[in-house]
Amino acid sequence: MLRAAESVRAEVISTFTRYGTPLGPGFWDRPHDGLTPRRQLRERAVGAAVLDKARRVWAREAGLLTDVSEQGFQRELAQENGERAAAAAGGRPLPGVPSYDEHTYARVRAAELDSALSKIYAGGLDLSEARLREQYRIMAGQGAPPFEKARDNVRQALVLREYRTALEARAGYPGIHVHGGLDTDTHR
Repeated sequence: MLRAAESVRAEVISTFTRYGTPLGPGFWDRPHDGLTPRRQLRERAVGAAVLDKARRVWAREAGLLTDVSEQGFQRELAQENGERAAAAAGGRPLPGVPSYDEHTYARVRAAELDSALSKIYAGGLDLSEARLREQYRIMAGQGAPPFEKARDNVRQALVLREYRTALEARAGYPGIHVHGGLDTDTHR
């Protein structure tokens, strides 16, 4: 839960400062429209933690993970950092950072799991030409490229949207603010 809170903390601060809530003493308890930053942080952190657990459980069901516990996450992180240290010591550093902190690894791992799970989930979706064209019609704005050039992007957007909806439903938090590996461009 602390990792989830840390992952959404800056976002909550940004939101409330845009509302005009000044930083400084009392920030976390100063309400805006009846909601305090502290309460918003708690709500978003719970949503992020529940969503991450749902992602990890789904990944276990799909054979991508064996342990969905916090201890399993910590072992996974230690193993990844151990492999990175061994590779660097052997003169073959791995791409990316020399080692991960807990928060960065959680984001990277969430993105990897989202990518793998969305590909698995796409196998059961209706991605027919008719559905892709309908999605394009909904998405395309002024000056959009012709469908033939946008087909792959439309497919990817549709898969991501459907996967996101399925993950939120598994978490039992429909419409939660998604954070982690998924796109976070909308507040829902």
